[in-house]
Amino acid sequence: MYQSAGKLIYSPSDLTTYMSSPFASWMNRWALAYPQQAPQPDAEDALNTMLAEKGLAHEAALLSHFQQQGLTVVDIARDNAGANKNIAHKLQATQTAMQNGVDVIYQAVLQRDPFIGHADFLVKVPGQSRLGNYHYEVWDTKLASIVKPAFVVQLCCYADMLEALQGCRPEHIVVALGNQERECLKTDDYYYYYLALKSRFLAEQEAFSPDIMPDPADSKSHGRWSGYAEELLQDNDHLSLVANITRSQIKKLNRAGISTCQQLAQANIGRVPGLSAEVLARLQAQAAIQKASEGAGRPLFEVLPPEAEQNPAGLMLLPPHSGLDVFFDIEGFPLDEGGLEYLWGCTYFDENGLRQFKDFWAHNREQEKQAFEGFISWAYARWQQDPHMHIYHYANYEIAACRKLMGRYGVCEHEVDQLLRNDVFVDLYKIVKGGLRVGEPRYSIKNIEHLYRGKRDTAVGSGGDSVVVYEQWRNLNRLGQEGDVWQSSAILKDIRDYNIDDCNSTQELTVWLREQQQNHGIMYNGQLELIEPDVKEEVTQRMLLRDRLLARAKTEQAEQARITENLAWILEFHRRESKPVFWRLFDRLGLSHDELEDDIDCLANCQRTDRAAFKPTERARNLAYEYHFNVNQEFKIPRNDSMYLLENTKRKVKILPDASDFKSGRVVVQAGFDPGDVISLIPDEYVNPDMIQKAIDDVVSCYEKGALNDSAILAFLRRDMPNIKGHRQGDPIVTAATPTDRMNRVIQAVCRLDNSYLTLQGPPGAGKTYTGKHIIAELLKQGKRIGISSNSHKAINNLLVGVAEYCRSEGIEARCFCTKNTGDEIEDNGIQLIKNNEISAYLQEPACVIG
Repeated sequence: MYQSAGKLIYSPSDLTTYMSSPFASWMNRWALAYPQQAPQPDAEDALNTMLAEKGLAHEAALLSHFQQQGLTVVDIARDNAGANKNIAHKLQATQTAMQNGVDVIYQAVLQRDPFIGHADFLVKVPGQSRLGNYHYEVWDTKLASIVKPAFVVQLCCYADMLEALQGCRPEHIVVALGNQERECLKTDDYYYYYLALKSRFLAEQEAFSPDIMPDPADSKSHGRWSGYAEELLQDNDHLSLVANITRSQIKKLNRAGISTCQQLAQANIGRVPGLSAEVLARLQAQAAIQKASEGAGRPLFEVLPPEAEQNPAGLMLLPPHSGLDVFFDIEGFPLDEGGLEYLWGCTYFDENGLRQFKDFWAHNREQEKQAFEGFISWAYARWQQDPHMHIYHYANYEIAACRKLMGRYGVCEHEVDQLLRNDVFVDLYKIVKGGLRVGEPRYSIKNIEHLYRGKRDTAVGSGGDSVVVYEQWRNLNRLGQEGDVWQSSAILKDIRDYNIDDCNSTQELTVWLREQQQNHGIMYNGQLELIEPDVKEEVTQRMLLRDRLLARAKTEQAEQARITENLAWILEFHRRESKPVFWRLFDRLGLSHDELEDDIDCLANCQRTDRAAFKPTERARNLAYEYHFNVNQEFKIPRNDSMYLLENTKRKVKILPDASDFKSGRVVVQAGFDPGDVISLIPDEYVNPDMIQKAIDDVVSCYEKGALNDSAILAFLRRDMPNIKGHRQGDPIVTAATPTDRMNRVIQAVCRLDNSYLTLQGPPGAGKTYTGKHIIAELLKQGKRIGISSNSHKAINNLLVGVAEYCRSEGIEARCFCTKNTGDEIEDNGIQLIKNNEISAYLQEPACVIG
């Protein structure tokens, strides 16, 4: 924001700052209005500087892509550089370029009072506007690999300003992500949220007062005012300084008149509305030990005794020592597409009892695969040698990396599954958090180190530093100024030294925790017996088929080998994709009731009401139980009514939506057992893919036997030109001028396909669903059976609704089927709801597959 002619001017970034941090937004306004009173903002962070540079490179790459396509591109910033070229001049240049109808406008300047912004790209698309038979849509480049809410708000602000210039709101906004994906979003799906946010922002700017500062603890981030925010929180002894406290808990304590750590530590209060007695006692004890540790050279700590009838937690999860134990830490580079795990460090002890270090390096995808395989093979061999050995790490990053790379490369699946199934990986963070109370504001390993070792003195000081330093090495290595290995690169050696220190610290923490475990007489109560995987016969046959095809691919020419390998790995797709579902379930089952409150998909700390168990219907075999939960807990009502209970036995209950009232905090569950007085509900997210998997097995088996020749599937995999009866390959399929003629030509082409396929492509709103329903209607008139396939049930149902409505209006006989639990809208359109196995029996082999 800035002032111009006595008027405040805002940018879209001001709006997104307000969205994520009302405190940072207020500070920006305070610094503008009262520069003499406001503190200095933080110095420019090296990581943020690097991100800005990479953002500009990403932007330049997209600009180059447009230019290479032969599009006309106007660069507003470059063409209007110079002292005389102010914002008004660049705004006029943007308008001129739009009126001239250039294809792409780079660094366009847009305005709609009181906002002015610089859009990365305006891209010309068909559609009537004040400019003629075309208008522009906004494209913005982002390094992230997924669309974030702030991106959408920023683009809606650009769309708002663009509407003022061209007389129509762009139908779509586009985010060009760092992974080269382009997300095309419908503007109106988000525009009205943007308008509400803008209205609140402008109202707060209008009512700005230098005497009313927002609470920095209410903001998720503090932007360039992080240092000042930390000072304020420390000076105010703010409750957010209490380790592991949540914002909802702070608000409840505030309503009870408790606003500082000291007040919490000393409060003689029996109850705080919305907090259980156990949670209140834990927060008070944490505040008390932190206050008592202030000024001490070493923080105080307490060992938490195991609670009776509780799942094993804390020091009960710390296994006994093994001479083959490994202490593990990964250095990752998140700015590479999909992330790059470039250093796998391990501290271990040799046969002489001397501490050693082993490292695996990767600077590209192939090396990452090799490093992952190298580490897993080495660690698995040690576990095979001693089943009581463990791999110790701090927090979840290492486990998440192993899971990610197992799926990414399809290697070491058995080994990783076995290590995970047998709890070989030990997360010391969970042990510390569940077993100790420490006088520190955070439980990061850097804080916990104060208990058992001195201050670090490595050149690289933090994980954020390592990202910056590694990027410096990448740039210098490209210029030939740094070696490829740590022995020939001072930068890589500094990173390695930092990683060694992390691994050694993990080992020293393990020793220190065992001392506390022994001093307090706490016995290990984790997994002791080896668990072998239960592999079904069909899984074994599928894996054998996969291995035969992979071996065959090695003897084939490149194009044929590509198809064979593709089909081999498709066999394992559903089993591979189901693993994250179960990992997420087991991770949740390892949490506490309080921790699950922060998971929006779970419903935690449900208390049994006085209502007696009852039969929900006369025919019901199982009883229903009523529970009450905190209505302020963020919770998504699950689409699937099957939920797991937070307990070791992994039992499930069924939510009864009709008997529940989520707005008032009442949920009713049905079970064949008594669930207990306090429950937490975890979603059952697994979808059984057996029917689809069997179809894939059959197709791949046919391929192995050579029975797929001249099939549409094989033509698709070979990327053959579409084979259309009466059509010469290479000629345009559709040349008609009018939309109706084009539609008819497409329908004719599909009807004349000869064991082949036809691809219809286009962004949202291009008419794919419209075209699809007309094609299906014509095929139905010919007595064909049509299968619809998609990664999204919503997309399938949307097309089915369109087909049902169109066939009804045209008098075309149609029997449409979809799976159950698809919503009332589908049912109201006359589509029968049937079970998955009934679909298979009815369709057999559809004559045409749409999807």
